[in-house]
Formats: sequence, structure tokens, C-alpha cells
Amino acid sequence: MNAAGPAQKLAASLTAFVIKPLIALLIAAAAVVFLWGIFEFIAGQDDEKKRAQGKQHILWGIVGLFVMVGAYGILEILARTFGISIQPTPGLLPLR
Repeated sequence: MNAAGPAQKLAASLTAFVIKPLIALLIAAAAVVFLWGIFEFIAGQDDEKKRAQGKQHILWGIVGLFVMVGAYGILEILARTFGISIQPTPGLLPLR
């Protein structure tokens, strides 16, 4: 059996306790921006400026969600490539 070296253990700990929770927090922030944009868009039906601002928030919320989910996927691919076993963060679904 090949035991995990100190570098792999450090990478697994850093990923499980810092990077994955940070990604989860940023996904939540992007979702809030998206939902806030929907609220602004609907609430500002009569004001074109508020509708445009709502559209911008919706767009950047979607972009943020896409980037963060992509970052999570890349992190999983890298972990599998280098054989790093990472415990799933509560609230995030593991891709395994």
C-alpha cells in the first residue's frame, strides 16, 4: 500500500477545510445576487433604469454561479488526478 505523503495530506486538509467551504460561500453569494436581480427586475416594472440594474444582477449572478460550479468541478478533477482523498463538505454534493 502506498500511504499518502505529507503534501497530499496538507492538500486534502486545505481543500476540505478552506477551499470547498469558500466555494460554497461564493456559490451562495452568487445565488443571492441572482435572486436579488430577479426581485429588482420584478419590482422595477415601471422604471427602465431599475429593470436594467436587475438584468445586470441576474447576469452577474448566473456568471458567478457558472464560475463557482466550474471551480468546484476543476477542484474535483485535480483531486482525482493526483489521488487526493477529500472528505465532502457538508452542503456540497460530492461528484464521486
